[in-house]
Amino acid sequence: MRLFILLLIFSLNAQAFIDGVQGVSAESASASLVNPVLVGGKDASGLIKNLLTDTSGKLQTDLASIGGTDLISGQRSAALSIPVTLSNENINDLFVTGASGLTTTVDNILPEGATASTGLDLTGYRSGNVQVVSTATGGTIIFEGSNDPTNNFQSIPVFNQITLLGTMSTSAIALTSSAISYSFAIKFRYIRLRIATTATGGTVQSVSLFSRAPWVDGTLVPRNNSAHSVASSGNAPLRVAGRVVTTLDTTLANNDVSDFMMTTAGQLITKDFGSRENDWTAISTSTGIVNTTTAVTLRAAGAASIKNCLTNLVYSHDALGAPTHLVVRDGATGTIGLRLRLQTPAIEAQLITLPTPHCGSSASLMEIATETAVTGGIYYNASGYQAL
Repeated sequence: MRLFILLLIFSLNAQAFIDGVQGVSAESASASLVNPVLVGGKDASGLIKNLLTDTSGKLQTDLASIGGTDLISGQRSAALSIPVTLSNENINDLFVTGASGLTTTVDNILPEGATASTGLDLTGYRSGNVQVVSTATGGTIIFEGSNDPTNNFQSIPVFNQITLLGTMSTSAIALTSSAISYSFAIKFRYIRLRIATTATGGTVQSVSLFSRAPWVDGTLVPRNNSAHSVASSGNAPLRVAGRVVTTLDTTLANNDVSDFMMTTAGQLITKDFGSRENDWTAISTSTGIVNTTTAVTLRAAGAASIKNCLTNLVYSHDALGAPTHLVVRDGATGTIGLRLRLQTPAIEAQLITLPTPHCGSSASLMEIATETAVTGGIYYNASGYQAL
């Protein structure tokens, strides 16, 4: 009984407490006209604080009221900014048209409509294509890069899209009347195009495109190409060609790259010794060499680095008045490279083949002679080639 009375007293007091809270309303019910319940919260120190409203009863949630700063449009300092990395496809390429009518030496002709003493800031861009529009016939320009806007510039490699050779250059570019595009990878923060020597005979201007896409060169890669006598169907194979040569290329040296050499008939030269156009033959007169030691030239001297080489000699002779030696010499009365002993009885044609050709000195003739004068005709047919 005592416990029941205590519970009843507690229940009545709790109900009296709830009924004393003014302004309590159920969800979706009409609001009471009595004062609202005051709602608060704890601050960082654990103290109870009221939630504030403005004069219209709106909660104060603006940044200024809680110690923040309202957002302001436009560029802000790094301290007030949050770095954001944007994807390439959401950022446009940068088009820049430089000043026109330029001739005098200047550090940078890339900026929009002007020149500058500093490099163009290309932060975030990865490749560039600069079309140099020139009416000049003299003067030079050069592409340079640095991570400092005014100092430490050095030449950068650029690709000339006219040549299509797959090679790049860091040298000064001679101005011509043209509109050539130069592409390059951007490895420095600042890039400039400098007029290194005064443009003459016309003016120069740059028109540029800078992209966030990686740089690739403009080398053309042939694919299933055909030509020459044409007629090709399906997936034609990649055609490999050579270069026709009728004279020796004296520019080739050790470790040089060389074209495939072709004949004028379109045949790849695979013959021993050299191309057909550089072969030579020498034939004696119908009376041959008779009773004289005067030499006969087999082949005249070639150019400065060209040698005469002997590969074959066919000889015969009539009955001779005495034995003698038939010799082939390097140069007029020069070093003997081949000697044959001829006996007095007449002989029919004899073939001498030289697996390793006998070659004379550079720019030296090759001659044939008998060492002693004898009666009786001596006949020959010699063949060889010219080589380096």
